[in-house]
Amino acid sequence: MKYYLDYSYYVDILIIEYDLPRKQKGLPMKMLIIICPDNRREDVHKVLRQHGVQGFSEMAGIKGEGKTGKHFGTHTWPMESVMLLAVVPDDQSRSLITAMKECSTRLFPEEGMRAFVMPVEEAI
Repeated sequence: MKYYLDYSYYVDILIIEYDLPRKQKGLPMKMLIIICPDNRREDVHKVLRQHGVQGFSEMAGIKGEGKTGKHFGTHTWPMESVMLLAVVPDDQSRSLITAMKECSTRLFPEEGMRAFVMPVEEAI
């Protein structure tokens, strides 16, 4: 996986290149967006490794509000979340979502975990 910044715009853009095996190139792909509590990131990393995910991106300090309450990283609402992005073959996304559902059953009610699946139309 290679990381580099593109300075051709006013805003820096982090571009991530995933080194996908040749057999996966050209197949339908899905992007998993996983949002979990900061203290549960290792659990998610473990699930990704167990399912052969070769690369992912992680953004810490995600703040938000939803069914499990407010997560703003403040004294009043101290929790924060982590967002992970992983691009996987279409058939692998189904087993990953099942594994994420199972992983979320081990969380406390106020923690919460969400996973979303989106089609990847093109990768450059």
